[in-house]
Amino acid sequence: MKKKYRIKDLFPPGADYRTIIIAMTGILLVLFSFGYGVIQNRYEEYVRFHDYSIKTAPDIMYFLDGTLWVYPVCLECALFLVIYNYYSFRWKSKSIYLMKRLPDQKELHVRCLAGPVIFAALATIIVITLLLWFRSAYLNLPKTLPGLNLPEYRGIDFWRTIL
Repeated sequence: MKKKYRIKDLFPPGADYRTIIIAMTGILLVLFSFGYGVIQNRYEEYVRFHDYSIKTAPDIMYFLDGTLWVYPVCLECALFLVIYNYYSFRWKSKSIYLMKRLPDQKELHVRCLAGPVIFAALATIIVITLLLWFRSAYLNLPKTLPGLNLPEYRGIDFWRTIL
């Protein structure tokens, strides 16, 4: 029979899982609000101060360059949380011995990896949503500024977006 996990079962025993969830939620909100705010400001600034003698819009990376630098920070936080969870089992609660005696050997890894993996997956979903949202706004730029042509679309260089 499969075990049903509660939220507190996804974190090491003794860990303040509510604080960890609040911190992860705060970091995800910063990722979304910062990414959305910076991209939106660059887009509105371009539309507001557009020189109508220019007939071709800049490449999409003009708007996205370095805007999602918070995403690698989220992934680093998830990695730190994995290390912290294993540390917690080994030295804080000393429950590593109990976890190794359980019939389900995966329990230790579930408790150490589930929270950070969920956090990293949510951060990835937010970044993909932001990129798709801005791509659609960028492709509608000629409708916003009549007479403007888009350059040949080469796609989004993901690494330039986060670095």
